[in-house]
Amino acid sequence: MPDMYKPIPPQGPEGEKPDDYNAILLGGVVIMAISLVPYLSLLNSLCCLGIMLGGFTSVYHYTSSYKLTILSGEGFKLGSLAGVLGGLASLVISYTLQLVFSYQPGSELLELMHDLQIQMAQGDPDVIAELDALYQKASEVELTVVQMIFGTIVTVTIDALFSGIGGAIGTSFFKYGNREKSYPDA
Repeated sequence: MPDMYKPIPPQGPEGEKPDDYNAILLGGVVIMAISLVPYLSLLNSLCCLGIMLGGFTSVYHYTSSYKLTILSGEGFKLGSLAGVLGGLASLVISYTLQLVFSYQPGSELLELMHDLQIQMAQGDPDVIAELDALYQKASEVELTVVQMIFGTIVTVTIDALFSGIGGAIGTSFFKYGNREKSYPDA
């Protein structure tokens, strides 16, 4: 009874322990790209779909590289690490773009909402002037240290959670043989 319940460590094709660094890096790059590319970042407004895709990608790369089947908890961990990496990388680039070029990634959603509200105003000049003033005020917001700290905490938390969920979901899609064959006894 003692060895039956002992966790079995994953091993690669020739007995070496699989390295998850490349899978985490790839997932982080996917999250960073989706978060920073104009209009592609709108995927994240759909229940953080772009972030979940990063965790999903990490699990795909890890399981296909080593031909393993992993548990959902392991997929969540892999996805969460990719979420932290991708979230931090996108924040550094985003803060840099905002401070140096006054460009805020993701502002396309604000522009789309502004255009939609103007259409809904049905040509009323008072409403349009008020909407333009609100849009101008929102786009001129200065980035402060407190906003950067708060934004970093929120982004890393949300990216880790949703990317982890994407990784856990990915474990049910990518299975290579049964668990006993994928995880030989150590």
